[in-house]
Amino acid sequence: MDPSTTGFLTALLNNFVNVFSNGFGILTPRASAILGTLAALEVALAALFWALRGEDFTAPFLRKLLRIGFFAFLVASWPTL
Repeated sequence: MDPSTTGFLTALLNNFVNVFSNGFGILTPRASAILGTLAALEVALAALFWALRGEDFTAPFLRKLLRIGFFAFLVASWPTL
């Protein structure tokens, strides 16, 4: 194996790693803001429908919070997964 190509491939790999690592730092705050807005809308609309139906909303509310929490965890810790 030619050592000159190894240096080129290593530099190319390091360049890709740096670009993608910086991309996570730039996109994470925006993704968190969008997720928070959508989660608030989801909970508000679900609460409205539960109130209109007159149902007990404790179990569905907790289920919804767990789902939203799972997606929030994924968005927050995606670079380290």
